[in-house]
Amino acid sequence: MTATTASRSASAPKPAPIKVKKRPAYVSWESFQNRFLSREDGHTYEWTNGVVEKSLNSMDITQLYIWDNLDTFFKNLCQQKAITGKLIAEVDILLNPLVHRRPDVAFLTKEQIRNGKQNQIQIPAFVAEIISPNDKANRVSRKNQEYFAAGVKVIWNIYPALQEVHVYDSPDASRICRADDLCSAEKAIPGFFMPVSEILKEEA
Repeated sequence: MTATTASRSASAPKPAPIKVKKRPAYVSWESFQNRFLSREDGHTYEWTNGVVEKSLNSMDITQLYIWDNLDTFFKNLCQQKAITGKLIAEVDILLNPLVHRRPDVAFLTKEQIRNGKQNQIQIPAFVAEIISPNDKANRVSRKNQEYFAAGVKVIWNIYPALQEVHVYDSPDASRICRADDLCSAEKAIPGFFMPVSEILKEEA
């Protein structure tokens, strides 16, 4: 080996060490309930297959007007039609024994609300998620798949920053609504349809 070759070998960059991604620690459902469900730190905690998922933000004060618009419309609808149930914000939903989610808005019938007292799994027919710029597309899509697999009939993904709502009434059928387009949840709640302009209306 010549001096020149040796010098080059000595100065060659060393390969970067391979980083081994650690598996998330397993957390039982009972431990998750005790440690995370009651936290009030501005984050949403969900649980799937023993792994705790932390979202950057839960539905905060800047998004409550959307919930208020949906709830106001729903309450007026209940006065016109024989609908027994409630739109509930951020209720803890166990989709199956291995998946817990906390949708921003969920519709539960009065019977489901009462059955919840027995700690039985209750699947909402309708859920709405308010999507922030921090939400990752693959996570939003995965949650939609989980909702449909559990029996949810209609999902609204509401994008305030884009001024649009993505309406899903099956895993393979979706519609992007804007402005005065009607968003329908009638498959889950008879008579429940709103234009995007009403869902995202900021004034009282």
